[in-house]
Amino acid sequence: SEANAIRENSNIQIKESPAPDPNRWRYAFYVSLLFVAVLLYLKRVPILNWIKKILAGLRRIF
Repeated sequence: SEANAIRENSNIQIKESPAPDPNRWRYAFYVSLLFVAVLLYLKRVPILNWIKKILAGLRRIF
């Protein structure tokens, strides 16, 4: 019976999944922040014109 117990124990395999990266949300945030910065740089002229239009409208109100 000892031989059977040893044989049964050797066949048991425990599969453990690796722990997820604790910084994955931080990485996703930094990548999205970089994407927004690049988008703002590439589209800076239309965005600046839009901001000027809003500020000119506010100046007329006040």
